[in-house]
Amino acid sequence: MPTGDLLVNEPLAAWLPGLLAALGLFLAFMLLRALLLRRLEGKTAPNIFARLVKATNSLTGLALALGLGSRFILQPPEYLPYLRLLVIILLGLQITRWVSALIDAYFEKLDSSEAEAEHRIPQRAIASLVKIVVWAIVVLLILENIPYLHISSLITGLGIGGIAVSLAAQKVIADLLSSITIRLDKPFAVGDSISAGGFTGKVELIGLRSTRLRNISGEELTFSNSDLLASPIQNFTRMDERRVQNSLPVSYRNSPAKLEVLPALVRKIVEETPNTRFGSFYLTGLSDLRMRYTLTYYISSREFEAFQQAQNAILLALLGGLKAEGIVLAGGDAEDDFSPTEE
Repeated sequence: MPTGDLLVNEPLAAWLPGLLAALGLFLAFMLLRALLLRRLEGKTAPNIFARLVKATNSLTGLALALGLGSRFILQPPEYLPYLRLLVIILLGLQITRWVSALIDAYFEKLDSSEAEAEHRIPQRAIASLVKIVVWAIVVLLILENIPYLHISSLITGLGIGGIAVSLAAQKVIADLLSSITIRLDKPFAVGDSISAGGFTGKVELIGLRSTRLRNISGEELTFSNSDLLASPIQNFTRMDERRVQNSLPVSYRNSPAKLEVLPALVRKIVEETPNTRFGSFYLTGLSDLRMRYTLTYYISSREFEAFQQAQNAILLALLGGLKAEGIVLAGGDAEDDFSPTEE
């Protein structure tokens, strides 16, 4: 009797090589998984690899075992598509578990950096959205591999419907994607002082559609995320020091001898002001009505209030120093107020 007829008439003989191969691979997979879990046991802060191992299901080993065993089974061809579908379903479920573990790990890290619970709501919504997209891809892959089921028309219909929805909700989708970009690229964070669109304030909330700022004058400002990213953003919280430049108009009535002491006077005033570093002081222009000096200095504090206080202190000290030296500022009544005393 031919060998092929014997194997068909004897189911055990036909299935035995595949069963042995599947059983061997499944036991090896479960042993490796158990060893890895034992090595990772007791770790309080698991890394990405540890999360992936813990998210690995025993069904994954079963899927791999069936995939390998099917290559050794002598069986009618009509059963192969169903076995392949089962393997795809099991692997698809495992992929969703791995992706969920990675997403949860990333957004848990973001949650730990936010103090208030309301700031975590957009992050959880984004995480749920990404999981839904992954599940949709896995479901479509499973449907595509179901025998005698053609989903080309379904995918085409979903594509047309998706285009219509995207056109209707284009602004909302743009704001949502911009929110994800802000989370990933991090041009600013909650609590940062930024300037955008001609407004300056502190970031209070980064939402799915909009970002809220508290303006320096007190009112709340709301920017759509897409519009906010489309404009240049200045983040004052992340700068090491603030550069300040002031212009000093000086009258031609001052003698050259008095102007020679002006650089040393200005430098002394800046260096004696707290949290400031002197940059430069030069004569930068001569016009018909005045001479123009330019003063540059740096403030080490990032706070806007500290900048205001330092600038106020420097300007008041300059007025006093110029008055004491008899140096006249240019411009209207200022020349009369600071006119040099007669000797």
